[in-house]
Amino acid sequence: MRIAIVGCGYVFDFYMAMFPSHPELQVAGVHDIDAARTAAVRQHYGVCVYPDLAALLADGSVGLVVNLTSIESHFAVTKAALEAGKHVYCEKPLVTDLAQARELFALAEAKGLVLAAAPSNVFSDTVQTMWKAVLDGAIGAPLLAYAEFDDNPIYLMQPEMWRSASGAPWPYTHEYESGCTLEHAGYHLVWLCAILGPAVSVTGFSKMLVADKTDVPLHPADTPDFTVGVWVGNFDGSAMRDVSGLSGAAPVWLELMNYLNQKWPSVKPTSSARSSCGSTRC
Repeated sequence: MRIAIVGCGYVFDFYMAMFPSHPELQVAGVHDIDAARTAAVRQHYGVCVYPDLAALLADGSVGLVVNLTSIESHFAVTKAALEAGKHVYCEKPLVTDLAQARELFALAEAKGLVLAAAPSNVFSDTVQTMWKAVLDGAIGAPLLAYAEFDDNPIYLMQPEMWRSASGAPWPYTHEYESGCTLEHAGYHLVWLCAILGPAVSVTGFSKMLVADKTDVPLHPADTPDFTVGVWVGNFDGSAMRDVSGLSGAAPVWLELMNYLNQKWPSVKPTSSARSSCGSTRC
Protein backbone atom coordinates (compact mmCIF):
# COMPACT_ATOMS: atom_id res chain seq x y z
CA MET A 1 0.00 0.00 0.00
CA ARG A 2 1.18 3.49 -0.82
CA ILE A 3 0.75 5.91 2.05
CA ALA A 4 1.16 9.65 2.52
CA ILE A 5 2.13 11.39 5.74
CA VAL A 6 0.75 14.72 6.93
CA GLY A 7 2.90 16.38 9.61
CA CYS A 8 6.69 16.09 9.81
CA GLY A 9 7.32 16.94 13.45
CA TYR A 10 9.25 15.07 16.11
CA VAL A 11 7.31 11.80 15.94
CA PHE A 12 7.59 11.65 12.15
CA ASP A 13 11.12 10.24 12.31
CA PHE A 14 10.00 7.32 14.49
CA TYR A 15 7.53 6.33 11.78
CA MET A 16 10.15 6.66 9.07
CA ALA A 17 12.50 4.40 11.05
CA MET A 18 9.79 1.73 11.10
CA PHE A 19 9.01 1.56 7.39
CA PRO A 20 12.10 -0.44 6.31
CA SER A 21 10.71 -3.30 8.41
CA HIS A 22 7.46 -3.17 6.44
CA PRO A 23 8.24 -3.36 2.72
CA GLU A 24 4.51 -3.70 1.99
CA LEU A 25 4.21 0.01 2.86
CA GLN A 26 5.56 2.60 0.44
CA VAL A 27 5.78 6.27 1.39
CA ALA A 28 4.40 8.15 -1.61
CA GLY A 29 5.15 11.55 -0.11
CA VAL A 30 4.78 13.91 2.83
CA HIS A 31 3.39 17.34 3.62
CA ASP A 32 3.87 19.82 6.43
CA ILE A 33 2.67 23.41 6.72
CA ASP A 34 6.20 24.34 7.82
CA ALA A 35 8.25 24.64 4.62
CA ALA A 36 11.50 24.45 6.57
CA ARG A 37 10.49 21.08 8.00
CA THR A 38 9.53 19.63 4.62
CA ALA A 39 12.84 20.83 3.19
CA ALA A 40 14.74 19.17 6.04
CA VAL A 41 12.77 15.95 5.60
CA ARG A 42 13.32 15.89 1.85
CA GLN A 43 17.05 16.34 2.34
CA HIS A 44 17.27 13.74 5.11
CA TYR A 45 15.09 11.00 3.58
CA GLY A 46 14.86 11.90 -0.08
CA VAL A 47 11.07 11.65 -0.02
CA CYS A 48 8.62 13.38 -2.30
CA VAL A 49 7.05 16.51 -0.80
CA TYR A 50 3.50 17.55 -1.67
CA PRO A 51 3.03 21.33 -2.02
CA ASP A 52 -0.17 21.27 0.04
CA LEU A 53 -2.73 18.96 1.62
CA ALA A 54 -5.02 19.16 -1.41
CA ALA A 55 -2.29 17.79 -3.66
CA LEU A 56 -1.63 14.95 -1.24
CA LEU A 57 -5.30 14.00 -1.07
CA ALA A 58 -5.62 14.22 -4.85
CA ASP A 59 -2.94 11.55 -5.36
CA GLY A 60 -4.96 8.56 -6.53
CA SER A 61 -2.11 6.16 -5.76
CA VAL A 62 -2.33 6.86 -2.03
CA GLY A 63 -4.50 4.41 -0.14
CA LEU A 64 -3.88 5.57 3.42
CA VAL A 65 -3.06 8.88 5.08
CA VAL A 66 -1.01 8.93 8.27
CA ASN A 67 -1.98 12.00 10.31
CA LEU A 68 0.93 13.17 12.46
CA THR A 69 -0.19 16.76 12.82
CA SER A 70 -0.68 18.58 16.12
CA ILE A 71 -3.70 17.56 18.19
CA GLU A 72 -5.79 20.59 17.28
CA SER A 73 -5.45 19.67 13.59
CA HIS A 74 -6.36 15.99 13.95
CA PHE A 75 -10.07 16.39 13.29
CA ALA A 76 -9.85 18.59 10.20
CA VAL A 77 -7.05 16.63 8.53
CA THR A 78 -8.60 13.25 9.31
CA LYS A 79 -12.02 14.36 8.06
CA ALA A 80 -10.54 15.75 4.85
CA ALA A 81 -8.67 12.50 4.20
CA LEU A 82 -11.78 10.38 4.78
CA GLU A 83 -13.83 12.61 2.53
CA ALA A 84 -11.15 12.11 -0.13
CA GLY A 85 -11.65 8.36 0.12
CA LYS A 86 -8.46 7.55 2.05
CA HIS A 87 -8.05 5.17 4.96
CA VAL A 88 -6.59 7.06 7.96
CA TYR A 89 -4.23 6.26 10.79
CA CYS A 90 -3.99 9.18 13.24
CA GLU A 91 -1.61 9.87 16.08
CA LYS A 92 -3.02 10.07 19.60
CA PRO A 93 -5.37 11.35 20.71
CA LEU A 94 -7.63 11.03 17.71
CA VAL A 95 -9.59 14.08 18.91
CA THR A 96 -10.39 15.67 22.26
CA ASP A 97 -14.14 15.88 21.68
CA LEU A 98 -16.34 12.79 21.80
CA ALA A 99 -18.83 14.19 19.30
CA GLN A 100 -16.04 14.73 16.78
CA ALA A 101 -14.79 11.18 17.30
CA ARG A 102 -18.26 9.81 16.61
CA GLU A 103 -18.55 11.98 13.50
CA LEU A 104 -15.26 10.67 12.12
CA PHE A 105 -16.09 7.02 12.75
CA ALA A 106 -19.55 7.49 11.22
CA LEU A 107 -17.95 9.07 8.15
CA ALA A 108 -15.43 6.24 7.83
CA GLU A 109 -18.16 3.63 8.15
CA ALA A 110 -20.37 5.36 5.59
CA LYS A 111 -17.52 5.38 3.09
CA GLY A 112 -16.31 1.86 3.86
CA LEU A 113 -12.96 3.12 5.10
CA VAL A 114 -10.67 2.11 7.95
CA LEU A 115 -10.10 4.74 10.65
CA ALA A 116 -7.60 3.88 13.36
CA ALA A 117 -5.52 5.83 15.84
CA ALA A 118 -2.52 5.41 18.07
CA PRO A 119 -1.55 3.81 20.30
CA SER A 120 -1.28 0.47 18.51
CA ASN A 121 0.60 -1.35 21.26
CA VAL A 122 -2.29 -3.79 21.58
CA PHE A 123 -0.68 -5.55 18.59
CA SER A 124 2.75 -5.77 20.21
CA ASP A 125 4.26 -9.14 21.15
CA THR A 126 4.00 -8.27 24.85
CA VAL A 127 0.30 -7.39 24.86
CA GLN A 128 -0.62 -10.21 22.49
CA THR A 129 1.13 -12.64 24.85
CA MET A 130 -0.79 -11.30 27.85
CA TRP A 131 -4.04 -11.39 25.88
CA LYS A 132 -3.48 -15.03 24.89
CA ALA A 133 -2.68 -15.95 28.49
CA VAL A 134 -6.03 -14.51 29.62
CA LEU A 135 -7.95 -16.18 26.79
CA ASP A 136 -6.28 -19.53 27.48
CA GLY A 137 -7.14 -19.30 31.18
CA ALA A 138 -3.47 -19.47 32.11
CA ILE A 139 -3.97 -17.04 35.01
CA GLY A 140 -7.48 -18.08 35.96
CA ALA A 141 -10.28 -15.54 36.10
CA PRO A 142 -8.91 -11.95 36.16
CA LEU A 143 -10.27 -10.06 39.17
CA LEU A 144 -8.23 -6.88 39.04
CA ALA A 145 -5.65 -5.27 36.77
CA TYR A 146 -3.23 -2.54 37.75
CA ALA A 147 -1.58 -0.29 35.18
CA GLU A 148 0.82 2.58 35.66
CA PHE A 149 2.41 4.93 33.14
CA ASP A 150 5.15 7.05 34.67
CA ASP A 151 6.96 9.08 32.03
CA ASN A 152 9.74 10.33 34.30
CA PRO A 153 10.24 13.94 35.48
CA ILE A 154 10.62 15.15 31.91
CA TYR A 155 10.95 18.78 32.93
CA LEU A 156 14.28 17.86 34.59
CA MET A 157 15.59 16.08 31.49
CA GLN A 158 16.17 19.17 29.31
CA PRO A 159 13.41 18.41 26.78
CA GLU A 160 14.09 21.82 25.24
CA MET A 161 17.20 20.24 23.70
CA TRP A 162 15.61 17.09 22.30
CA ARG A 163 15.77 16.71 18.51
CA SER A 164 14.61 14.00 16.17
CA ALA A 165 16.82 12.35 13.54
CA SER A 166 15.90 14.98 10.95
CA GLY A 167 16.20 17.85 13.43
CA ALA A 168 12.63 18.43 14.64
CA PRO A 169 12.38 19.71 18.23
CA TRP A 170 10.29 17.80 20.74
CA PRO A 171 7.13 19.93 21.30
CA TYR A 172 7.52 20.02 25.07
CA THR A 173 5.23 23.01 25.61
CA HIS A 174 2.50 21.30 23.58
CA GLU A 175 3.02 18.17 25.67
CA TYR A 176 2.60 20.13 28.91
CA GLU A 177 -0.47 21.95 27.57
CA SER A 178 -2.16 18.74 26.39
CA GLY A 179 -1.39 17.01 29.67
CA CYS A 180 -0.91 13.46 30.78
CA THR A 181 -4.57 12.47 30.46
CA LEU A 182 -4.81 12.98 26.71
CA GLU A 183 -1.22 12.16 25.87
CA HIS A 184 -0.48 8.89 27.63
CA ALA A 185 -3.23 6.82 29.18
CA GLY A 186 -4.33 5.44 25.85
CA TYR A 187 -1.32 3.15 25.92
CA HIS A 188 -2.79 1.13 28.76
CA LEU A 189 -6.49 1.77 28.22
CA VAL A 190 -6.37 0.29 24.73
CA TRP A 191 -5.09 -3.10 25.81
CA LEU A 192 -7.11 -3.16 29.03
CA CYS A 193 -10.31 -2.62 27.04
CA ALA A 194 -9.22 -5.08 24.37
CA ILE A 195 -8.42 -7.87 26.81
CA LEU A 196 -11.10 -7.31 29.43
CA GLY A 197 -13.92 -5.62 27.53
CA PRO A 198 -15.46 -2.11 27.51
CA ALA A 199 -15.92 0.02 30.60
CA VAL A 200 -19.23 0.28 32.44
CA SER A 201 -18.08 3.28 34.47
CA VAL A 202 -14.96 5.38 34.88
CA THR A 203 -14.03 7.58 37.81
CA GLY A 204 -10.97 9.78 37.62
CA PHE A 205 -9.15 12.54 39.43
CA SER A 206 -6.43 14.78 38.06
CA LYS A 207 -4.27 17.64 39.24
CA MET A 208 -1.28 19.70 38.20
CA LEU A 209 1.44 18.88 40.73
CA VAL A 210 4.41 20.73 39.21
CA ALA A 211 3.57 24.27 38.17
CA ASP A 212 7.06 25.44 37.19
CA LYS A 213 8.03 22.84 34.57
CA THR A 214 9.08 25.60 32.17
CA ASP A 215 9.55 29.35 32.02
CA VAL A 216 7.67 29.46 28.73
CA PRO A 217 4.03 30.59 29.17
CA LEU A 218 1.59 27.70 28.78
CA HIS A 219 -1.97 27.91 27.50
CA PRO A 220 -3.70 26.66 29.52
CA ALA A 221 -1.30 26.99 32.42
CA ASP A 222 -2.87 24.41 34.72
CA THR A 223 -3.20 21.24 32.63
CA PRO A 224 -2.95 18.21 34.97
CA ASP A 225 0.31 16.28 35.03
CA PHE A 226 -1.08 13.54 37.28
CA THR A 227 -4.25 11.50 36.91
CA VAL A 228 -5.59 8.49 38.77
CA GLY A 229 -8.66 6.53 37.80
CA VAL A 230 -10.80 3.50 38.50
CA TRP A 231 -12.17 1.68 35.46
CA VAL A 232 -15.03 -0.73 36.15
CA GLY A 233 -16.47 -3.25 33.70
CA ASN A 234 -18.72 -6.27 33.74
CA PHE A 235 -16.21 -8.09 31.49
CA ASP A 236 -18.69 -9.88 29.30
CA GLY A 237 -15.88 -10.97 27.00
CA SER A 238 -16.57 -8.47 24.24
CA ALA A 239 -13.82 -8.28 21.69
CA MET A 240 -11.95 -5.05 21.10
CA ARG A 241 -14.20 -2.43 19.53
CA ASP A 242 -13.25 1.10 18.54
CA VAL A 243 -10.62 1.46 21.24
CA SER A 244 -7.90 2.82 18.95
CA GLY A 245 -8.57 6.43 19.91
CA LEU A 246 -8.97 6.07 23.65
CA SER A 247 -7.06 8.54 25.78
CA GLY A 248 -6.46 8.65 29.50
CA ALA A 249 -3.89 9.41 32.17
CA ALA A 250 -0.22 9.04 32.98
CA PRO A 251 0.76 7.96 35.46
CA VAL A 252 -2.49 6.09 35.73
CA TRP A 253 -3.81 3.48 38.14
CA LEU A 254 -6.72 1.61 36.62
CA GLU A 255 -8.38 -0.93 38.88
CA LEU A 256 -10.49 -3.36 36.91
CA MET A 257 -13.09 -5.01 39.09
CA ASN A 258 -16.41 -6.84 39.05
CA TYR A 259 -15.16 -9.94 37.26
CA LEU A 260 -16.55 -12.76 39.36
CA ASN A 261 -17.80 -16.06 38.00
CA GLN A 262 -17.88 -14.76 34.43
CA LYS A 263 -17.16 -17.19 31.61
CA TRP A 264 -14.45 -15.91 29.28
CA PRO A 265 -15.29 -16.75 25.66
CA SER A 266 -12.79 -18.13 23.22
CA VAL A 267 -12.31 -14.94 21.25
CA LYS A 268 -8.94 -14.74 19.57
CA PRO A 269 -7.09 -11.47 18.96
CA THR A 270 -7.38 -10.54 15.34
CA SER A 271 -6.50 -7.60 13.14
CA SER A 272 -7.70 -6.65 9.70
CA ALA A 273 -6.47 -4.34 7.02
CA ARG A 274 -7.77 -3.10 3.72
CA SER A 275 -5.36 -2.11 1.01
CA SER A 276 -5.45 0.15 -2.01
CA CYS A 277 -2.49 0.59 -4.32
CA GLY A 278 -1.61 2.67 -7.33
CA SER A 279 1.36 3.52 -9.48
CA THR A 280 1.16 7.31 -9.90
CA ARG A 281 3.93 9.15 -8.11
CA CYS A 282 3.66 12.72 -6.89
